[in-house]
Amino acid sequence: MFYYFYPGLNDPLNRINCHLASVIRSKFIKEYKNARCLASLVKELFSLFVDGVNFEINGKITNVKFVLGLIIGDNLALNGILDFIIGFQLRNRENYERDVLLNDSSKTGIENVSMFNILPYFHCTLNLSLDLMHDFFEGIFQYDICQAVLYFIRKKYFTLTELNERINNFAYGKEDENNLKMTSREAWQFLYLLPIYIGDKVDPHDEVWKLIKTLL
Repeated sequence: MFYYFYPGLNDPLNRINCHLASVIRSKFIKEYKNARCLASLVKELFSLFVDGVNFEINGKITNVKFVLGLIIGDNLALNGILDFIIGFQLRNRENYERDVLLNDSSKTGIENVSMFNILPYFHCTLNLSLDLMHDFFEGIFQYDICQAVLYFIRKKYFTLTELNERINNFAYGKEDENNLKMTSREAWQFLYLLPIYIGDKVDPHDEVWKLIKTLL
């Protein structure tokens, strides 16, 4: 599913302006590829920029044009939508254009030129969005937390037994108990509560502790 979202609007309008743009079954994308499945969506986005939408504001008709600023989604799905087939390489417009000219997806990881590139002010290599769950909650957070806890134990700030006792004896709320079942939520919850678990045990000037607080 694809949704429109208008980040320029302030609350409470921002909360209700997430609209369904398109519904495409994943098996159709695999069978018919992006060129056919996404054509109508790209056409509509182009029309929103060129033709815009007329709104009546204070008794006057005002034409508002829309620009695609960002495509957000799961890392793997986003790669597929933008016609990248392998890897998560650092790309810029120049090396992207060179790889497109090679026309060899097995070497470049680019299946086709992204259809979204025809939209004004948009290019797939400038689509600098983050997959918060996978990049942070199931990526950076988990790696850094594990390394930090091992470091603190080696520094003898506390023992693993002490940490486990504090975790087990902490009075979690009902919402926290439910959320701990989710892998990404568990990582965030552990990082969020880490200062409560061990904050009194750690040197406040320790550089690794400063890193943990920065992640928060």
